[in-house]
Amino acid sequence: AQVNEKGVYVGARVVIHRAGDVIPEIVSVKEPKQGWRMPRKCPVCGGKVVREEPYIAHRCINPFCGAQRLERVRHFASRGAMNIDGLGYATISQVIDRKWVADPSDLYRLTKEQVVELEGFAAKSAEKLIAKIADSKRPSLGRFLYALGIPQVGEATADLLAVEFGSIEKLGSATAEQLNAVEGIGPSMAGEVQQYFEGQG
Repeated sequence: AQVNEKGVYVGARVVIHRAGDVIPEIVSVKEPKQGWRMPRKCPVCGGKVVREEPYIAHRCINPFCGAQRLERVRHFASRGAMNIDGLGYATISQVIDRKWVADPSDLYRLTKEQVVELEGFAAKSAEKLIAKIADSKRPSLGRFLYALGIPQVGEATADLLAVEFGSIEKLGSATAEQLNAVEGIGPSMAGEVQQYFEGQG
């Protein structure tokens, strides 16, 4: 907010001083510059960009956005989640572009024959990736919950929910009261968890 108020953008001339002998603080702006506006449309899919309370960040709300799809799959395969070693950004982009993967669950339908067609893969490396994907099929509940990419649910929260509810079914049918009763889970996070599972129905 202060950036907007003071006009502190690229090219602005400012006067600063060391606050508390350490942190640089902007005292005044001598030559403010024109501000930057948040795009109203997603640059990838053209969908609507919104800021939803209680978040500060703006985001595209089109569930079919290509960038969101890619990030969902990347997050699912990441080290803290399903830990599918060898499934990097470039490979994920290729399988999405070829329409082999639209959702993280589609990873488990990939074949060695498909993977060998991708740039950077030969028979041996394709076989290795398929084996790594297969190895990820039985994660702990905490890892799986984190892999789902539920907003506000990081690794520690996912482990907490796994211990408290014990199964995906119990968590999916938990009431707001049950979720709020878990230490460390506030109303906002409980709402995100409920909303996620309601959307899967």
